[in-house]
Amino acid sequence: MYNHHKRSLAIHLLLACAGILAAAPLAAQPGEEADSAVPGFALRVGPFADYQLIQHEASIATLPGVFTCAPAFSGSGAGGFAAGGLFELGLRPELALQARLGYSSFDAHFSQREDIGNVVVNSEVVSAISEHAIDLDVGLVTLEARAVWQPLSFPLALNLGLQGGTMLTRDAGQVETLVSPEEITFYGGYTWRNRYQGDLPGAVTFQLYGVVGLSYELALSPYVIFSPEVIYNRAFTALVEDSVWSAHALRIGASVKFRLNEAEPIPPPPPPPTLAASVTATGLLADGTERPVPQLRVEEFLTSQLWPLLNYVFFPQGRADIPGRYVRMEPERTRTFKLDELRGQGVLSTYHQVLNVLGLRLRENPEATIRLVGTNEGVAEKGNQELSRRRAEAVRDYLRDVWGIDESRMRMEARNLPEKASNTSQPEGQEENRRVEIYAEPATLLDPVFISDTLRNTNPPAIRFRQSVQADAGVARWKLLVYQQGRKLKEFSGTGSVPEIIDWSLERQADIPRGMEPIEYRIEVEDTTGQVQATPTARLPIDQVTIQKKRRERIADKEIDRYSLILFDFGKTTLSDANRRIIDFIRQRISPEASVVVTGHSDRVGDEDVNLRLSAERARVAAQALDIPVTDVQGLGESVILYDNDLPEGRLYSRVVNVVVETSVNE
Repeated sequence: MYNHHKRSLAIHLLLACAGILAAAPLAAQPGEEADSAVPGFALRVGPFADYQLIQHEASIATLPGVFTCAPAFSGSGAGGFAAGGLFELGLRPELALQARLGYSSFDAHFSQREDIGNVVVNSEVVSAISEHAIDLDVGLVTLEARAVWQPLSFPLALNLGLQGGTMLTRDAGQVETLVSPEEITFYGGYTWRNRYQGDLPGAVTFQLYGVVGLSYELALSPYVIFSPEVIYNRAFTALVEDSVWSAHALRIGASVKFRLNEAEPIPPPPPPPTLAASVTATGLLADGTERPVPQLRVEEFLTSQLWPLLNYVFFPQGRADIPGRYVRMEPERTRTFKLDELRGQGVLSTYHQVLNVLGLRLRENPEATIRLVGTNEGVAEKGNQELSRRRAEAVRDYLRDVWGIDESRMRMEARNLPEKASNTSQPEGQEENRRVEIYAEPATLLDPVFISDTLRNTNPPAIRFRQSVQADAGVARWKLLVYQQGRKLKEFSGTGSVPEIIDWSLERQADIPRGMEPIEYRIEVEDTTGQVQATPTARLPIDQVTIQKKRRERIADKEIDRYSLILFDFGKTTLSDANRRIIDFIRQRISPEASVVVTGHSDRVGDEDVNLRLSAERARVAAQALDIPVTDVQGLGESVILYDNDLPEGRLYSRVVNVVVETSVNE
């Protein structure tokens, strides 16, 4: 039930807004700027009008303080309208903020019938039926704030916001009326009772709503926009204090928006900084030269491998705990450990088991003893023999607690620099001096690890990746990934600039691809803005030649034995006693028809030319000791770095002479 004065108020408010706002375009003609123009922002004003479908959610039996014996009312649908004016500030083409001032009206009608007892009419007993009713008519002045967001390319916008309203009118009525039979009345001769008419008792005069909906914009002219809308108001407050009675609204209507100015276009964001990357792969031969690699050949050979056991354990600066890269076991695991488990692990992985190899050999040789000499770097740690001792104790404790080696078999010493120290003027040399040296009696306790296995050899023996990266904002992080059938074979990663060259040595058997499927590689680069660029996946075909295939197809085969000599004194070419024992072992395994190749390498520390000459001379001395022609000797220096030179053991194992003995196999 709408009151006439409320309709009149709403109509006058709407006409006033429309009349004022309709003149707004005249303030800014083409080529002119409105006085209220805000550079960079679009200003729009106009009227709006909505029809409201009201849904009352309630659980009430009566108006507060008004007597009734009615059952509870649960809900009601009703109608209403909303109208007023809006102001819109366009922040970006796809985003605007909007404020609305208006008037909203809605009503409600609840009714419920009740059997109130039996009565006698014309000598018959019949049921008396009454109807309980509550009527409501509410008018509010509303203020609404919403964001209008257009996420897509066409002008359909999502509207989100809040609306608050204060009740101007809140007319309410309640009555119980007799419905049947028509011949009877309540006491006093009336067909109604418990009537109330007046303001809604206990009304919550301030109402708060959440606003969500959709709107669409149709440009009628350069200055006029017609915008139909469907909006849902969700009430956050009750209509009556301490009750369950809320009024939600579905609003269907439209607004007319007049442009007050033509917003200065917001400059487009600058293009993202350039980030581009590429990667190519070539073959890297043993002598350091490159060649195209149309495919990677993987061939199996029967082999024996002898890896020398470096008798040092290295420590971080100022610390005496064994680094995590050294493999440590639980005591139960030592009962089943065998050297055969090192098959195919490669040089550094075998070395990182040095404490377990030593523990196994000490357990198998109960009369053997060892001497542990803890040292320090001689610079920042200079004079700290207590630190040197604690390093030796850490090695002793592991062998005692895990491998069960009696302390009486392990003698400890502490000193500053090692007896044969690396160069203390270089950080690498200082790192190599932070160690525990292990000496054994008998010396065979530290003999190389000798394993017979199936060797998988690659041609070329290494892959060189060349990267080209353009990152205007600078590189934050990068990684080069190599896969085969989804299995990661290798990952190189880092922060900052990307190395131009990354060499992947296929010395480690676990890295060598298996099967005929091609290997795949790509590089991923992230710049300092968070932008990520990944190169397309490139492929390198694989040719697998197994022992079974060679025998089946009668392909010429051979056995390949590999031996390594390390622990040359710094800057020296003289063979140590340990290397002489290895030389004697190798000499016994060289048959007259075998071919022998001796190759010298070095780490990256020091002058490149000096390292080249030193590696060549060490290889020549080894060849002479083996009684093989020096024509089969080559020194590569640091042109081919064999192992990770960021680790001290990687550098020492790179200062190596490798001896490869190939013997033809006759079927």
